[in-house]
Amino acid sequence: MMIVSRLLYAALCLVLAAIVLVSGSGAILALLAALLLLPLALLAVDLCGRKHVSASFRCPVNAKKGESFCMTLRVENASRLPIAAAVCRIRVTNLLTGASETLTRAAAIAPRGSSEIEVHLSSTCSGRVRAELISLRLCDCFRLICVRCDAQAHGAVTVQPDTFPMLVSVRTEISCPDESEVYSQEKPGYDLAEPFQLRDYRDGDSLRQIHWKLSTKYERLISRDPSLPVMRSVLLFWDRRTDAVSKEKQDAQAETLVSLGRALLAMDVQFCVCWNEADERIVMQTVRELDDLIALLPRLLSATALQNGPFGAELYCQMAQERDFAHIVYLGESAPALLGQMTQGGLVTALVCANEEPAAPEDAVVRCFRPDNAAEALMELEI
Repeated sequence: MMIVSRLLYAALCLVLAAIVLVSGSGAILALLAALLLLPLALLAVDLCGRKHVSASFRCPVNAKKGESFCMTLRVENASRLPIAAAVCRIRVTNLLTGASETLTRAAAIAPRGSSEIEVHLSSTCSGRVRAELISLRLCDCFRLICVRCDAQAHGAVTVQPDTFPMLVSVRTEISCPDESEVYSQEKPGYDLAEPFQLRDYRDGDSLRQIHWKLSTKYERLISRDPSLPVMRSVLLFWDRRTDAVSKEKQDAQAETLVSLGRALLAMDVQFCVCWNEADERIVMQTVRELDDLIALLPRLLSATALQNGPFGAELYCQMAQERDFAHIVYLGESAPALLGQMTQGGLVTALVCANEEPAAPEDAVVRCFRPDNAAEALMELEI
């Protein structure tokens, strides 16, 4: 666009100069002089007005994969002078996959007015899509001379991952330290090893729930409600390290993590979500209900996968005081040999997004899936 404007300006000047040479018209000569002085006059206007220009983004909170959404950049001019053209360069980045593109938009702004620039986008992958104003230049109408403005702005929208149904069962025969299980005092769950309460038998109760000793003593059937392990019993660990950058793999891992989290919450299983970030820091958040998981998505989907540095599992193993989960689900693109070191007596289940089945460490269960078959490969899962 800038090249076209400059070519148009040059063509106008040449045409007017040719007319002046042929006809000698004073009016055309005056018009040519005004055209030559116009960029200099607008440069003075831009130099005076650039300190009074500000910008801000207005973005939707969430968006769906594959559907269009709009991020609006509002540029305000608080000065008494008009701005012929505000040229904005906007970088749009999916923080999860690392995909990035740069867009250029322009708008004229009236004195003490504003202009809204709509940026229509869509993403085929889930993630946190961030728009950042990387430069704003004030130009004349022909884009010959530009003045840089210090205005800054950024905004973000969460492109929600698609989820799929998962039938999850949590093993209870894990030999782990007693302190690794904390049971709910408010609601029953699925762990018969620790009764939640004793009550009279009701139709539909499993035979496993019947407390035979007490039933014999009181001469009526008495059932045990199983307890609900909460807090530190289940950990979902997402290793944000990749050997080969693949948007599809990152997207599939995000969908798998969220789908698994929703399946656990549907079973009233509380859990922790853990991942590693670019500064080799481990982040851990407790999820007690669906609102917690939804609120966590913007930060979780901002964790870009790294190609260099240690595996997240290695960083986690350095947190010896945290390795007391009974059930760990490891999600990544490979199965590191130290998976078993992530827990002290618990079970590690590795969900590996890869095209070929990786070698399974001795002390972990490995399930492999591809980006295009995650829903089928992980339809039923035991952790």
